[in-house]
Amino acid sequence: MAPRIQFAEVLSFRLHVPIQALERLTHDLRNELPLTVVEDTNGIKLSHEDAESFLRFRPRAEDAVLVEVVLSNDEQGLFFQRVVQTLLAQYQGDLQAKLVWDTKEKNTQGTHALVNVRRGVMQSSGSARATTALRNTLVAAGDGGEGEGDPFDNRAGQESLPSADEDLLSEVEKLLARGKAHWDEYQKLKGGK
Repeated sequence: MAPRIQFAEVLSFRLHVPIQALERLTHDLRNELPLTVVEDTNGIKLSHEDAESFLRFRPRAEDAVLVEVVLSNDEQGLFFQRVVQTLLAQYQGDLQAKLVWDTKEKNTQGTHALVNVRRGVMQSSGSARATTALRNTLVAAGDGGEGEGDPFDNRAGQESLPSADEDLLSEVEKLLARGKAHWDEYQKLKGGK
């Protein structure tokens, strides 16, 4: 059986996204992750059809402000990786949470795995694996165009990044996330012509 996030204790979060980005994400992920967007009196709910995970937003003009994060029974952490991390990276959001996985190996802090994202960049304590995982999620989230590759993939087989200068690494990751968001938008606009 594949590992899953049993639940998450969400400590803090901040995220503002264009409302249209929520619909676009459901369309982009339709073949790998069934998502729905429903607007009701409680706001806009972006949820995984086959799980108990969701994000709730409060609409404000053409934007949506994140007001609730629920991660529960998330098989392979797909909702967290493909939806939450993607939105955080593209729109420079913040999240601090304790993820409780159903396997000991994934619970890097003993009973949980600590996730800390600041301005769209996964923060790590001495290890660049978490940052690399976030970048891999971003690369996998984009369509990259037909046969064009991903111009923001500068890893060239690197297994881990140097951890000596974390401030510089953080700035590079921010730029990569912003560049990736612009690249994805370019690909969508180019495909619509």
